[in-house]
Amino acid sequence: MSIYEVLEEERRQDYVPVQGVLEGIVTENDNQNLPGYVRVKIPVQSEEAHALRWAKVVHMYCGKEWGQYFRPEVGDQVLLACEYGSLERVYVIGSIPRDQDPFIKRACTEQNQRKGIATRHGNCLEFQDAKDSGGEKDRLSLSTAKKALSLTMDNEKKELLLKDQEEKSRICLSGQKGSISICGENKITIAAGDSVKITLNGANGTVKIDAKKIRLCSDGAMEFSAGGAWKAEGVQVALQASSMLKADSGGMLTVSGTPVKLG
Repeated sequence: MSIYEVLEEERRQDYVPVQGVLEGIVTENDNQNLPGYVRVKIPVQSEEAHALRWAKVVHMYCGKEWGQYFRPEVGDQVLLACEYGSLERVYVIGSIPRDQDPFIKRACTEQNQRKGIATRHGNCLEFQDAKDSGGEKDRLSLSTAKKALSLTMDNEKKELLLKDQEEKSRICLSGQKGSISICGENKITIAAGDSVKITLNGANGTVKIDAKKIRLCSDGAMEFSAGGAWKAEGVQVALQASSMLKADSGGMLTVSGTPVKLG
């Protein structure tokens, strides 16, 4: 009999299968040699024999290049299952919230209206099924830690709102009003490629359009007005009317050129 067979026989003689499931505490969650595993403390038998084990985390959906992955945090309470009752093959099959955890307290509502996912830092995806509603008043929200940035889809308002916490920047799409509102406290820039850019500067009240060519067309009237000076400038400037062209001034009218041609 080989030494391996002797050791294996001793292991089998000492082996006592674990019945049912166990409760464990995560002590480590990062091992580059064991991706997908966490180390858990299992409070069974003696501390020396079964204090720590690496356990594989079971996922709801996971494949070769796809799936979801949520690794328990250090200190989390988890539910464990042992393959064939062996403490050498332990699986994390779920997380067990503590009764005093605020995350669970916030989620528990009378009609089970709130469901969601929140990370350790507070990044949150929350679904809200409105009370006494068939879905027409429901809301879905996505927010970063401390709600610095948020995206809200509101069925009742027929509205999608993207904003920062202080609302210095916000985009609102209203299905009810058929409108899109974009607000920026200081500046809004719209760009297409490297050659077209529109800049709205709220600090100095200017609108700037940069492009290789700008064309303004109207099927009806077109008006240009200014409370101060109005200036049109270019290497070549042409004003043309198919019916009538009128130049009028409440003060002095100056026409200059070298030469000036009329008629």
